[in-house]
Amino acid sequence: MEIGETQVKPLASTFLNIIGDEITWGQIVALFAGSGLKWDGAAFFAQFDPDGPLENEDARARLREVESRVREDRLVLNEGQFFDAWGRRLQIEEINLS
Repeated sequence: MEIGETQVKPLASTFLNIIGDEITWGQIVALFAGSGLKWDGAAFFAQFDPDGPLENEDARARLREVESRVREDRLVLNEGQFFDAWGRRLQIEEINLS
């Protein structure tokens, strides 16, 4: 995500499987560095399957659904976990630009 003073803009998306909770913010930042994009924030939307990790097809389909919802309404970011580049949690709030 690109975070501006009064707007948040999606830049790119992907999915990954994380089993357990043994990943650090530093490891996430290292993964994102591989994209070559400058980013200010990231949103995570955990998806579960009772039988284990999602199949790639299912993960892609769910990702496309979330992408579409975020493009239509940035408040959807509050349904996931939204962080700035330093790993601090963020929340989207509506503002009146008039």
